[in-house]
Amino acid sequence: MFEEPVSHFYCQQKNEKYGSHLKLSALKVHQIAAWFGLSKTPLNHIWTGKQHVAEAKKLLHPKHTYIAFSPAANWDKKCWPLTHFVSLAQKILKTPKPFQTRNFLF
Repeated sequence: MFEEPVSHFYCQQKNEKYGSHLKLSALKVHQIAAWFGLSKTPLNHIWTGKQHVAEAKKLLHPKHTYIAFSPAANWDKKCWPLTHFVSLAQKILKTPKPFQTRNFLF
């Protein structure tokens, strides 16, 4: 991974501030938050509009249980192999209540 010298220096300073256990990618999140004058790192949020909510209500039955898998990640090291998702889904299918009515979303 290529890092500009200034960015690397800044991250080294942040590393001392936030602890040596933080990885460079985590430090970048703090760095970006600092650029915007934020004292805390904002939480991830999925922004939806009224149209999205209306479409979801049409598609999703309120009495069903939905289990969502997200096979993608920002970094390849965080991506599970497909076999892990299959194994997890099989275990959930074998589990009795509360997963009696199950729908998997990817």
